[in-house]
Amino acid sequence: MCTSNKIRKLEQISSIKSLKEIGLDIHVRMLQYVDTTLPENIYKIKNDLRNELKIIEKYSDEVCILTHNSKDRHQDHATIFKSVTQTARSHRIICFDIPKYEVEGFTPSFFVCLKDDIVNEKI
Repeated sequence: MCTSNKIRKLEQISSIKSLKEIGLDIHVRMLQYVDTTLPENIYKIKNDLRNELKIIEKYSDEVCILTHNSKDRHQDHATIFKSVTQTARSHRIICFDIPKYEVEGFTPSFFVCLKDDIVNEKI
């Protein structure tokens, strides 16, 4: 996970807590990049990701990475997707969609139930 925006970071942490509440054993590594600068930092991101994967692989045989989907047009999201899929090809990668006005034809195949209070907060 990466963001320089405090609100987005809190949203990301809240999302991880929600996944833990449904029983997923998740360990998160936070990387710090300034929003909107990711495309120009793609090589640094890939290198950081390789280093993080080396650390994670010492403790777990099963690595699953959650990332944006290939259809997301936001420049930072597209950069993260590209970095993950190029760097972590040997790991399980699950892509997610951020509901927004630009529907790009993403077809989910993995679903997580959300509590009503989370859904109502987002609506």
